Amino acid sequence: MNVSLKQKLLIPVMLFALAGCMHGGYKHEAPMDEGLSPPTGTALATIAGDVRIKSRAGELRTGSDTTVHLVPATPYSTEWFDRYVVKGDKIDGKDPRSFLSTRAALVDGEGHFEFRGLPAGAYYLVCNVHFQRPGLRMGRLTFRLRSIETVEAYASITVMPEEKVEVIVTRPPA
Repeated sequence: MNVSLKQKLLIPVMLFALAGCMHGGYKHEAPMDEGLSPPTGTALATIAGDVRIKSRAGELRTGSDTTVHLVPATPYSTEWFDRYVVKGDKIDGKDPRSFLSTRAALVDGEGHFEFRGLPAGAYYLVCNVHFQRPGLRMGRLTFRLRSIETVEAYASITVMPEEKVEVIVTRPPA
């Protein structure tokens, strides 16, 4: 069997490429079992609010027609929130069981959402806001760019028993 030089080099190149895909991110330090327990309590609370951000062009955008996620704060989710959401680090080996108690709500056309029947405790809210970038204007002509910008908006909140808390989920200033 005659193997060419290209074929001999193909396997090491593929292994190198796969190795680069398999690691390189942050690894969780908080134990996984910590992420399985939702906050407990009997007096139910409500978290409501709006999703809104300022685009790079300075325009106010709402998170209309998107989904906002409510994640109970545990050591595991706190580490995820700080590293992945706030700092933008890639995290290797996320366990899908870690966010079993996460809730999701649709954001209405005006950017409003509401979560009812929550146990008192600390929570993280995360929402991706998608919008079309404005066109490029040159004199009387406007060139429409067909690109969508995605901004991750977030907030952290603590709610007490029988309390209704209003929050703005946004992108903090850089």
